[in-house]
Amino acid sequence: MELYQSEFASCPPWDTTRRAVLLKKVRDAQEKYIQQNKLEQAQLKKAQEEEESLYLCKKNIIHLCLPDLHSSRESDKDRYPPGVEVDHGEVVEKE
Repeated sequence: MELYQSEFASCPPWDTTRRAVLLKKVRDAQEKYIQQNKLEQAQLKKAQEEEESLYLCKKNIIHLCLPDLHSSRESDKDRYPPGVEVDHGEVVEKE
């Protein structure tokens, strides 16, 4: 595109045919650049949406598959009598 622009700028004003051809090439190159940029933006947006969707899926899977650690600790405390402590899933009697 820059090549066509510099050729257009150096072309004499009376060479209208050449100027018209170069101007058309500049406009075509600009349009191609714009279309390519739009395509890249669309691909980037799609990739970001897919990444966000994958993140949410992973988050939901983790949430569904793993117990809520905070609530399980609370319930473990309620299940055992005083003096008994749960340490990483093992019951330990306090002295």
